[in-house]
Amino acid sequence: MDIQRRIKYLRHEASLTQQELADKAGLGLASIQRYEKGERLPSIEALEAIAKALDVPFYELLADSSARKIWKEHGEYKEENPLDYAVREREIKSKAEKIQNLSKQIEKLNTDGKVKVYDYIDDLDPKYKKK
Repeated sequence: MDIQRRIKYLRHEASLTQQELADKAGLGLASIQRYEKGERLPSIEALEAIAKALDVPFYELLADSSARKIWKEHGEYKEENPLDYAVREREIKSKAEKIQNLSKQIEKLNTDGKVKVYDYIDDLDPKYKKK
């Protein structure tokens, strides 16, 4: 199943309209409509927001062919043999799960706790930040 069908299917499973999904994901209605029609591929950030809004793991939205298209568009794709691709896909799933788990842990914090986490991230030594 390609990504546009997957988004639409999961949206229907969640009993959401396109507008409700757009609102929950913090995206525009037109973007959701374009994604579902296959007129536009969502960015990684948009996929993360959609996954969160649908309460599914990030990688649940990705199908092999769509994942390759997204990675190509965002400069993260390299031709790989199938075994390398499978390893990379597993790594991406693992990272997505870790990010989702971290996000869930942060959501459990009260406002002061969230502020402390974000302050800590801001205060990290630059050597730990990507350039």
